[in-house]
Amino acid sequence: MKSSKIVQSCFVFFLFILLSSHVYAIDMEIGININNIGINDDGTFNSKVPDFGFDIKVSGAFTEMVSATFTLQRTPFIGNLLKPRLNFSTRNIFFEIGPSISVLNNGTGSTNKGLVSPIQPGFGIGMGVNLDNGFFALFDIDFSLATGKKGSAVFINNGRFEIGARLGQTMFSLSVDQYTRSYSKDPQEMLSSLTDIGLNFEVFSKGSPFRFPFTCVFRILHHDGSQSFTLGAISLSAGLTHHIFYDMAWYTLVEVSLMSFPMINTAATFPTFYKIRSGVRFTL
Repeated sequence: MKSSKIVQSCFVFFLFILLSSHVYAIDMEIGININNIGINDDGTFNSKVPDFGFDIKVSGAFTEMVSATFTLQRTPFIGNLLKPRLNFSTRNIFFEIGPSISVLNNGTGSTNKGLVSPIQPGFGIGMGVNLDNGFFALFDIDFSLATGKKGSAVFINNGRFEIGARLGQTMFSLSVDQYTRSYSKDPQEMLSSLTDIGLNFEVFSKGSPFRFPFTCVFRILHHDGSQSFTLGAISLSAGLTHHIFYDMAWYTLVEVSLMSFPMINTAATFPTFYKIRSGVRFTL
């Protein structure tokens, strides 16, 4: 009951802001992604059957410094998050905060199927700097809150850190992304995590509508449960972003693994995996 009241309060708060404030413009992003990278709650792989994910993001600016963002996100093999956030920004610094609500998440694997977590409250926070000399850094986290209620539940904790710079017509950065899913079913608790350490490059030309991102990723997949193991993999990705108009762009990215290898408690290697992402961004 208490968690339900928290969720309702968050919705009412952000709905009030969106309806009662003057919005200068609305930015939207709709993206889909398909990959076979993930571990089921029971420690098995579904590498031959890809999972589907999506991102729907709506942003509105109320003043030059205050805006709000509403994101519905499904990460393959991890789960669903609803993320309304209030954003504060200046010329070089931004800060955002809001609830991060896990919604309609299922157990995965042959022994854990079925809806186990209709709503799980959480919290999200992000901040970053973007200096005039080209240096930038950011971090963003979402984490679930324990409610004390017994029974099955899915907890999702995601995080991203990135630091980089723009030099001429090239942008490069080092990033760390982690996606963690904890499946609790009394008296068991199973945890799966995916950590990507990426070296990112983006090449562009002034006045050109095209950008070309490239990434080299060192990936760590870890599972704790009835069996525990850690796998590593190295992959490459390449993509294209095309700005059709000033306020509209589409993008696509393809990633394929080059090699995989065991790290802890397993002699098996993760099979060849892939990731495909595509989407569109526009302003209303």
